[in-house]
Amino acid sequence: MSEKSDFDWALVSCAAVGTILDGKFTSVRVALGAIAPVPYQVESAEAGIEGQPFGEKAAGAMADAILSGVQPLAHNAYKIAISRALIRRCLMKLQG
Repeated sequence: MSEKSDFDWALVSCAAVGTILDGKFTSVRVALGAIAPVPYQVESAEAGIEGQPFGEKAAGAMADAILSGVQPLAHNAYKIAISRALIRRCLMKLQG
């Protein structure tokens, strides 16, 4: 029996950290797991959200920026939609 059959594995995972200061995103970092051999982070996308008004529009734009360079394999393209939704959810929870 292989180890993988004994555990649940995430299709995609997402972690976000940052603050909302005066209604704007500040110091945001986002990392995705299970879409590349190592955690996936796009610093230019993180810089692009700096100072943007908190909300769905900026969260969606950051998700699009993070995923713009992703080249899925033939069998895992579904992970793009999952990743986009997780990024937006994580960012919207920063206001807590």
